[in-house]
Amino acid sequence: MKRTIRMAMPLLAVACLMLVGCSNGYTVVPVSGTVTINGEPAAGVKIVYYPKGTEANPAPGPYSSATSGADGKYSLVTRDGETGAIVGDHRVAIEMNDGGEGVTQEMLDEAKGEMEENQSDGDKESFDKARKRYLRMKKQMEKVAKIPKEYMDGKTISVTVGKSGTDTADIDL
Repeated sequence: MKRTIRMAMPLLAVACLMLVGCSNGYTVVPVSGTVTINGEPAAGVKIVYYPKGTEANPAPGPYSSATSGADGKYSLVTRDGETGAIVGDHRVAIEMNDGGEGVTQEMLDEAKGEMEENQSDGDKESFDKARKRYLRMKKQMEKVAKIPKEYMDGKTISVTVGKSGTDTADIDL
């Protein structure tokens, strides 16, 4: 009888854990908004919400990030892939996006060279395509260059994410 009880105890413990479930200790809610620079949409910039820790809870959960679209709109996703951000206080950083949306001076110079080469070759279709690419990249670079450095360090903007989330987490730089 004692042997049966000893063998059943681990199974009972596992069953209890399955019934209770595992909790990550935080709640994720949808968060979205628009990023603007002087009222104009800031396209292709990365927005990162870093949860603020406390003495009692120094690691409250994962950060969330998004890249703004052409209209400046963004929707956060946690580093674990959940839609939104954790409930609580966050520091927010606005960063240049290096994931394909950001434009470097080298990329801009290369696009300009391609445009000029197509123009000298007399290839109107390729020139028009290269010109559009160059102008789009130049405009993007000008917008990103307007992001004041103080917004990039995550110390200037603080946000509290409420229990119901928000679709108006707008940021004007």
